[in-house]
Amino acid sequence: MVIDIKNAEDIILKKSEEIAILLGWTVVDVEIFYSKRHFVVRIYLDRATGITVNDCENFSQQIEPYLEELFRETSNYFIEVSSPGIARILKKEREFKWAIGKNVKVVASSNGKTIIYKGNLKSYNDRVFNIEDIAYGNVELSLDAIKQIRLDDGF
Repeated sequence: MVIDIKNAEDIILKKSEEIAILLGWTVVDVEIFYSKRHFVVRIYLDRATGITVNDCENFSQQIEPYLEELFRETSNYFIEVSSPGIARILKKEREFKWAIGKNVKVVASSNGKTIIYKGNLKSYNDRVFNIEDIAYGNVELSLDAIKQIRLDDGF
């Protein structure tokens, strides 16, 4: 059986968000990919007080019946549930919005130069980031100018 990974990712994201809302948590991201002879489903969760190993186990047990149904014809999958980590690279719009209010490190290019910004992500709208940088003050950066943005707890 062929599984449409994008469709499966959307289904898992929707169900994960339903469960997370009941727990007072946030789904940061869902990834699904094929590795060797099985699918890997990764779900990243967060909440104000952080995510524990027991939280991951609890969430995994709650999402498992839905994954069993989704993968019933292949039954070859692994699930990984974790926190996003303190130095997570942010790639998707939902991650940018989740990171508002958090400290970030941004590698950007401007006029052929690479500039590193470190500060608090104040907002993200219409592909534009507003960062309160520790050295440069308030900085607006277009997504197109950014080479990498990650969480940064190092300042």
